[in-house]
Amino acid sequence: MAVARTVEYGRKRLEQLQQDRPLVVVLCGGFSTGKSSLINALLGCDLPTGVNPVTKVITTLRYGERQRIILENHASHQQWEVSFEAASRLITDQLADSGQEDMDIYFEMPSPFLKKGVVLVDTPGLGDDREKKLDKLTRQEIHQADFCIVTFNCTKFGTYDERGFLGEVNELTNGNFISILNCMNYLQQEEQVIDLEKRAEQILQEYGNQRVGKGRYFMVDSRKGEVELNGFDAWLEHLIETEAEVIKKDTPLNMALVEIRKVSVESDRCIRKVWERINELRQLNDKNIREVRQKSRSTLDGMKQALRNELSRTNQRLTLDCIDELRRNIRSCGVTGFSERAKSFVSDVFVREGDEVDERIRKKYPQAEQERLGDSFRRSVYYFKVPEPSFHIVERGLFDPDRWRFGKSYRVYNNYVDAAVEAVKARLLPKLKAIAEEYFNNIIKNLGEQQPAEITGGYESEIEEFSAYADLFSEKLLDLIAVQHDIRVMKEELGTSEWPMLHHAENI
Repeated sequence: MAVARTVEYGRKRLEQLQQDRPLVVVLCGGFSTGKSSLINALLGCDLPTGVNPVTKVITTLRYGERQRIILENHASHQQWEVSFEAASRLITDQLADSGQEDMDIYFEMPSPFLKKGVVLVDTPGLGDDREKKLDKLTRQEIHQADFCIVTFNCTKFGTYDERGFLGEVNELTNGNFISILNCMNYLQQEEQVIDLEKRAEQILQEYGNQRVGKGRYFMVDSRKGEVELNGFDAWLEHLIETEAEVIKKDTPLNMALVEIRKVSVESDRCIRKVWERINELRQLNDKNIREVRQKSRSTLDGMKQALRNELSRTNQRLTLDCIDELRRNIRSCGVTGFSERAKSFVSDVFVREGDEVDERIRKKYPQAEQERLGDSFRRSVYYFKVPEPSFHIVERGLFDPDRWRFGKSYRVYNNYVDAAVEAVKARLLPKLKAIAEEYFNNIIKNLGEQQPAEITGGYESEIEEFSAYADLFSEKLLDLIAVQHDIRVMKEELGTSEWPMLHHAENI
């Protein structure tokens, strides 16, 4: 996460203030702009130079009691002391494609300039094929430096690529750089020099910061044997003697603030995007829940209506079909043992109907767990008494309200079959219908209770994931704000706002 990396970067920059370290000055520029020859002119050493891209690895020059050259592997940090010839081969084209780019070279020498507490870093040159992007190693070195010297070939200065390069250096160094227009020997006429000065003033005025002299540049010639630095060496020594400690402390703080500012803007945008996504997911989730609930209600209502229709059909079959079947079959019972055989027919008809209803219901609604309708019918029929054949039907309470004689109501039966059927219709059938209604009502109730108590919309896990990400992001941003506060406090303690501007070399 960029925020976490920036927090670590900011804290590391704060730790640098507690360290006793040299001022790191990086030289960068396109190939054949005289970086190595400029170092040779400043230190009086003899780094390899040439008209083609020469430096292929990071070359660091630092103070040492004796002159020696150390080779270091990036990954293992293992070091070897090598000869000047071996180091020259590694720096130049001879080992450009040998997989040695993961090596650094350290030149140690008893230079008075380096003894002031300075480390010079020579970086690989940039070719036109880089598409205006700094090489990864070079960019990293510039970003970690305290100060940067940017070299340009005076004959190419001001091109579109050069301006893009300047903008990137200015961003990476927070304006802590100075421009060197090298190879002045190519300008033979005074008009060319004047034109270069105008272009430099116009192009560089928007780059750099006030402390090192905004837009400051030097026009030099660093050829071996014909060195002409035009005051740059004196200006650089003055910078080191008067401003080195301030730059070493303020530069990492400024760079950390730049990183924090960039990451904060990006983080704010990301957090807004995350919360927008969370809100979108919540809306989709709520919509799905509403649709599921509506569908669930519609389905449940349909199931309830289907059960009510089934109850209506069951009652109709009990009333019409079953009574007709009883009437047809009871007639064959005869008088002897009529009640027992009639009751057997009654039981067969109604219990069979109850079992058939059970089978239909449980196929459609397997969740209907309750006592079976056929069993309930069987118990009710068991306690039902079929009337015995008799001529005294009136005494058994089987009255016919449609016929009146002498002011009293009574039913006249042609035979005992009608009496049995009427008894079923009057006493047994209402009980069976009540049992059926309770049966179906219990199923309807169970269906409602078995609906899910919590309906999900399908986006809950994504919402939780994005919310956790937003919380983590917010937590890291708080860390970033804390680091930013510590950096600002440190800058106030340094009192950088009152630092004097460096004078021009002519006033030194």
